[in-house]
Amino acid sequence: VPCSVCYTANRPAVLMIPGKYTCPTGWNTEYYGYLMTAHYGHESQTLYSCMDAGLEVIAGTGVNNNGLFFYNVEIASHPSLCPPYDCSGEELTCVVCSK
Repeated sequence: VPCSVCYTANRPAVLMIPGKYTCPTGWNTEYYGYLMTAHYGHESQTLYSCMDAGLEVIAGTGVNNNGLFFYNVEIASHPSLCPPYDCSGEELTCVVCSK
């Protein structure tokens, strides 16, 4: 998976907002996608990452080095706590914003 780091010369503040796909008023959308992390059963320690919905691959980098596997973060809650939202295993979105 190619990695991106946001650098914006004129917008020094960059943040990732889980559970959203749009930025607050006054912020610029760098990209939006899905919140991902390592499997809860794996021993590796990871942070949550926002994977671009328009993910691109780099040609010639399809080698399997048995690196970290990314899994979608899903919403899991008691149904009575969710209305009016559906929280039955839906994948959690995210957005990266700059200002």
